[in-house]
Amino acid sequence: MTGQTEHTAPQFALLSYQHRQNMEVEYRLDRVIREVVEGPMPKLAMNVRISWEDGPGKPDRYSYLDTLSTPRFKVTNWQVMTYRLLDFGDWAVYDEIEGVTGRPMSGVLALLFRVIGEGRIAHSRMAISEDGIQVSRTTAEKAFMGVTTTVTVHPDGIMEKDVPDDRADLLELERLIKQPLEIDYVEFSDGR
Repeated sequence: MTGQTEHTAPQFALLSYQHRQNMEVEYRLDRVIREVVEGPMPKLAMNVRISWEDGPGKPDRYSYLDTLSTPRFKVTNWQVMTYRLLDFGDWAVYDEIEGVTGRPMSGVLALLFRVIGEGRIAHSRMAISEDGIQVSRTTAEKAFMGVTTTVTVHPDGIMEKDVPDDRADLLELERLIKQPLEIDYVEFSDGR
């Protein structure tokens, strides 16, 4: 992060730097998507792999507390993280996410996750309004359970469950990200 010091950089950026994470991005469409079974064709599709080298004394994961979100979240990044990133122009999808887990540390869901532990973020869809408000629909999984939640994220990081009924533009974004979508992906180069 340009212009930041070790004392001013956000914790997630500092940890990424300290672990010397590498990012590999494949954006040739024929190496990402085999077929769009249902839904629109993305304008851009990418396979993303983020990792750091294995070795003696190197951890297989690190965690940090996202203090900018409300509720606060504990996020764990594993040594290898992969996902598909699809850009549809007015909305985006993170799909087949592997290597990222987390749990809310405050709010109503914190009690549930205190009992069951961290959940795996499986996929997320998002769109942003003209005034900078994000509508996001994310699925987290833990063992046999899955929870899909729609949230509205304000520019200051404050989140609220669902979408306000008095914002037709946000309700339209919610409709957009809820549309049916099924993609047959090409395997990652490492066989995943």
